[in-house]
Amino acid sequence: MAKLKWRGRQKRRGDDINDVISGDYFEHDDRPSLPLIREAMQNAIDAGRELRKNGGSPVRVRLALRTGDHAMDSATAEKWFGGLRPHLNAPKNGLREVPEPDDTCSFLVIEDFGTCGLTGDITSDDADGKQNNFVDFLRSDGRTRKAEGEQGSWGVGKNVFPNTSLINAYIACTNRHDDGQCLIMGKCVLKIRRVDEIQYQPPIYFGDSWDDDDVPMPNGDSKIVTELRHDFGITRDEAPGLSLVIPYIDPSMQPEHLLEDLVSQYYYAILSGELEVEIVLNGDGIELTADTIEQVASESKSLEPYRAEIELASWAIRLPHSDFIHLDSPTDPKGAQRWSIDQIPQKTRDKIKEMLDRRERVAIRVPIYVRKKREDAELTHFDVYVEYTDENIADQRPRFFRERLFINKVSRASGAPKIRSLVVIHEKLIADLLRAAEPPNHSDWSASTSNIKGVYMNGSSVLTYVKTAVRSILSFVRATGEDPDPTIAIDYFFKDIDSAPLPGRKKVKKSKGTDPDPPPPPPPPPSPKRFRMSKVDSGFRLSHGEEGASDPGRITVSIAYDVYEGSPWKRYDEADFDLTKKDRTGIHIVASENANYEILASNRIAVDTTGRPFEVFVTGFDANRDLIVKARAERGGD
Repeated sequence: MAKLKWRGRQKRRGDDINDVISGDYFEHDDRPSLPLIREAMQNAIDAGRELRKNGGSPVRVRLALRTGDHAMDSATAEKWFGGLRPHLNAPKNGLREVPEPDDTCSFLVIEDFGTCGLTGDITSDDADGKQNNFVDFLRSDGRTRKAEGEQGSWGVGKNVFPNTSLINAYIACTNRHDDGQCLIMGKCVLKIRRVDEIQYQPPIYFGDSWDDDDVPMPNGDSKIVTELRHDFGITRDEAPGLSLVIPYIDPSMQPEHLLEDLVSQYYYAILSGELEVEIVLNGDGIELTADTIEQVASESKSLEPYRAEIELASWAIRLPHSDFIHLDSPTDPKGAQRWSIDQIPQKTRDKIKEMLDRRERVAIRVPIYVRKKREDAELTHFDVYVEYTDENIADQRPRFFRERLFINKVSRASGAPKIRSLVVIHEKLIADLLRAAEPPNHSDWSASTSNIKGVYMNGSSVLTYVKTAVRSILSFVRATGEDPDPTIAIDYFFKDIDSAPLPGRKKVKKSKGTDPDPPPPPPPPPSPKRFRMSKVDSGFRLSHGEEGASDPGRITVSIAYDVYEGSPWKRYDEADFDLTKKDRTGIHIVASENANYEILASNRIAVDTTGRPFEVFVTGFDANRDLIVKARAERGGD
């Protein structure tokens, strides 16, 4: 290993003062296995996508964790990482805990197969131009040259690998699909520090050279490659792909977390046949494939929470397109995408409700328009899969998958009580927009990201449309008919002033000895109700009244949560919900044809009706609180 060693570069006068803080890109409350699993699997899927287009096998990933008695002995660890010791011991280098030279080395090996390896010109220093996986992975931060349609879009995701190491380091060994070379290069990233009174730049590279005015160069010695494979248990021989060694693994990385996080995040990709994974935990191996994952989940206590989701996803993947229920398209291709009851005709609502009542699973294809600036709107779609569940959870959040990647922390995502659901986005137009709306960790969708601003028209409405799909559809469906839905376990109280009872007649005393009065004439029949109010999931539905009733015109609706003492209207708190805010504090309002609504105040709306039929849905209220709704029709005198 005379040439192969760790090399730092002195900070020169005028160089940027830039400490890399890769961990700040990721949630600090996540256990370290979660972001690592998400990045490793998605990189492998991306790297194998081109080969799969040409009929290749599923991408295969091997994860091997060695801890405790299975860890590497200190002498072998020092052979590979002892050259870092002066930098690891430097003050203010950013490390929280530095292993001692006589400590054993727990480590994780991540290998992908059916992929291309880190291809590209190893001598290149170009920031743009032709795709270069070698440079982009090892020497680029905050930039990416991934093609549109691939999952990563920020160029910072790979920072989770050194961030999982106590010394913030890794060694990459890659077999390259393009030229057949096998190359080794490592990297350690610390803060700017002083070693022997010399100030150093953040990166340190493990390679053959890092000369002034040149790029760091990898090592291709076959003997050293063989030694690396032996010491770290790397299984790759000549197959193209990447083997990554993460040394001195974070002690909070628990073996059982690897399995749980892998299954919870990638069961859809595994079931679809795109990904296969072998997990080796201190010598014990588990195979996860489309054929085995359901069995593995059924035998593991830690995977019990995901079994039902896996079964629903397995059904969804195998379902023929002929079995989908198709909704109608939004009415305005160029405008903001909003849910409307008109998209789900009554027959469609009846069919979905009947299937759920029979405890059947339902697959729904949802059309949506996507429009880039200075381009015409294009119609695309995504799919929603729902089933009834007896689980006692008031509001089950949907599971969102964009191109088989689990988007695991979608904010303001709306589900429905007693409904388990998956939302799957695989069509390119909508998938590209959603990818542009994701932060570096691909955990949410936000219209404030730089990748979506200035590119898409009405991008925010598209995000809301997707996030609220399950709640909107189920609210419409469960409002079908006038009978209360027995699956709704929430109490709401409504005061319908339009249909208030007629006042009673006063009784008049009769003098003795007079003839009895004839029986009073029957009271006139009550006027037909001009509108109806009924409860739906997390809200209420306002709809047309009985046959023969006059048009109610404008209906004013006031809303508040019930209180233990006093008037709910006087004690209404804007902190509970505020309809005047841009996001309405999570409250969704949807109106059908013949109805328009106007926000009058933080808890008041007006609905203007122009004919029959009409429907207005107001949903998103706290399912654990009682709702008071007061409605008054102004036309005709109530």
